[in-house]
Amino acid sequence: RAMDLLVNEKKASESVILFKDAIRYFPDGRMFLFLTKAYIELNDIENASKTNEIGFKIGCDPYYELPFNDALINALKKDTASCIASLNEAVNEGFLNKDKIVNEKRFDFIRDHHDYMSMMVNTFNNDAKLKALLFKNYLKIIPDLSLPYEESIDSVSNHPGDKYINYDYAVFIPEMEDGRFSRDVTNEYFYVGKIKLENNYHAVVYKTYFAVADTLNPTKTYVITYDSVGTVIDDEVIGCFCSPTTSQAF
Repeated sequence: RAMDLLVNEKKASESVILFKDAIRYFPDGRMFLFLTKAYIELNDIENASKTNEIGFKIGCDPYYELPFNDALINALKKDTASCIASLNEAVNEGFLNKDKIVNEKRFDFIRDHHDYMSMMVNTFNNDAKLKALLFKNYLKIIPDLSLPYEESIDSVSNHPGDKYINYDYAVFIPEMEDGRFSRDVTNEYFYVGKIKLENNYHAVVYKTYFAVADTLNPTKTYVITYDSVGTVIDDEVIGCFCSPTTSQAF
């Protein structure tokens, strides 16, 4: 009856009373889950937070509904970072209801944030519009290169340590995307610069640095070419510090 009041009749306040009665009878984790949702509908941040915390403590199946509730609570607080972090936890735990995220009005305040776009693109990679927006953000962090650009033998091993490419943008670098879920720590990725081409296409020069090595840390330089919405056209090694005797300048 409580579920009927909450979901079908949209009477969250009345459902709270019955959910509490149900919990007194049998304190099942899902009862706390739905009581939290009732409090969220009432914009009752304090009680929603306390109730969801109990849900975390006693367990709930499916688990991913609990961090999703947290995302909704953080949305009520207008806490951007915590809201996106909770959404990330939810999708990583298996929350794959894209429509429920896209149609939730409480999340409207995070739609333009690059972390939100990254999560949606990397989780639901069929969203071409969001991918195009994320690609624009990716290009913004990369400076333009002055042409002609070259790298000599004595500098191919250098890597710009303060210019990490965030894993938010892993979808645009195939090798990085392959290691995204494992968070492979053997390679680090750095941007060097970008070149604007015809038809709003771009080429990006970036480096990979093999961080786990005893004495030598191989560094490779790539040029990767994209169309206007971030689809990879080509990705090729153009420079390499592979060993003291094997290096390639460009």
